[in-house]
Amino acid sequence: MVGELCGRERAEIVQLIIEYDPQPPFSSGHPGKARASVLEAARAEVLERARNPRDAISIPIIIWRSVLGKLRAALG
Repeated sequence: MVGELCGRERAEIVQLIIEYDPQPPFSSGHPGKARASVLEAARAEVLERARNPRDAISIPIIIWRSVLGKLRAALG
């Protein structure tokens, strides 16, 4: 869904941040598998959000809500 709404690179970044790797749509759910550009973008996003400790534990939730908001806007 993220790939369709936000593009492949964003989907790979989200997949890496949430470490989704069992049967991934893209091969970037683990740092050892992610492309260098995806790894760097994910690292930068996590570091930016980690400045606020409350955000550090809610990064997947923040990303998911952002994607859902875009989906709702597209459908709605």
